[in-house]
Amino acid sequence: MIAGAPTGPLARRRVAVTRAREQAGPLAEALERLGARVLLAAAIELVDPPDFGPLDAALGRLSAYDWIVFTSANTLPRLVARMEALGQDLAELARVPARLVAIGPATARGLEASGLAAYGAPEEFRAEGVVEFMSAEPLAGRRILIPRALEARDVLERALAAAGAIVEVAPTYCTRPWPGGVARARAALLAGDLDAVTFTSGGIARAFVEAIGDARPTLLGITRASIGPVTSEALRGLGLAPQVEAREATRAALVAALVEHYAGPWTAPEEEAEP
Repeated sequence: MIAGAPTGPLARRRVAVTRAREQAGPLAEALERLGARVLLAAAIELVDPPDFGPLDAALGRLSAYDWIVFTSANTLPRLVARMEALGQDLAELARVPARLVAIGPATARGLEASGLAAYGAPEEFRAEGVVEFMSAEPLAGRRILIPRALEARDVLERALAAAGAIVEVAPTYCTRPWPGGVARARAALLAGDLDAVTFTSGGIARAFVEAIGDARPTLLGITRASIGPVTSEALRGLGLAPQVEAREATRAALVAALVEHYAGPWTAPEEEAEP
């Protein structure tokens, strides 16, 4: 073996990470530690919502909410940035009586890093799991704020509203396709120099497939790795059913599923595990 050559269960596998640039780092680093050659191929970019009105109004009455649900790790920093633009302080969020709920460990870590205590987290890291978690106590008449991406599914707010809650959605950012971020991945696909592509949302999957254009048929010949059922459904809708699906919707589970696909059963070292 050549000195300095990559080692690990993903050694010499070239894997594309299609998340937005702000999100890609931890997944790329986890794959690289296991020997993969990572190609950053951001299929989307995160931008401000077209209208900050709903978010500004919500930030002006934070004390009125009984629950605030954070559905992704992207939400809090953008919410905080908007608070600062309005002359507010993060301490105001820490003082509100509302219970804070985080979907997924990365979102929970973001709250903790900002000094905010999450009331709890659902076992299932998607909207359906949050509904089950919050329904453990009466929701009728409770005011619930959901700061989120503009394009997010409305499963959560519809289910909470059906339980009698008063739900407000406040977009903190939106996503848009970024064809330029996919250019190198398209070239690698056409050259036969890509082993796998990771997908972490349906929107990312659709943007990536649209951006690669005539290179789409080459995706049928490589490993398509999905972070969970919702993303897998989107891929199947594109005619690109995934060969790999994470057991839970986390980065660590996606990495583990990809390793198991190539190298068999595998347990992440403690430093790789996602809390």
